[in-house]
Amino acid sequence: MSADQTQIAFDKTGVLLQVAAAVGKVDVDYTPQWKRGNPSSYIDSITFKKVLTDKEYQYRVVKGNDDLGFQPSYKVQPDGSQTVNLLEYNRGYGIADTIRIQIWVRDPATGNQYKIAQWN
Repeated sequence: MSADQTQIAFDKTGVLLQVAAAVGKVDVDYTPQWKRGNPSSYIDSITFKKVLTDKEYQYRVVKGNDDLGFQPSYKVQPDGSQTVNLLEYNRGYGIADTIRIQIWVRDPATGNQYKIAQWN
């Protein structure tokens, strides 16, 4: 492992431990579940298995170099999951799976944005 990789791993661990110390139990899973549309060469939505529920976060979608902006988020489901519907960002169309898709989340309290998922 290179020095850069070690530093990154250390920083991630430190951040997680700081969060755990501040809020106690941390139980989130932002592993992206990409959903294909029709035709199947398009991505229509992304679901995160278990999201933070302490605030009403907003999501931003970037398609290639085109920033599609922020939209109000869907309600968090009883199982803790939340879906970002790409059709609402892209004028009713899915996004071709050959194009890079980035999903960003914005903290409403601070305005800070974090990239939480990327396709391609």
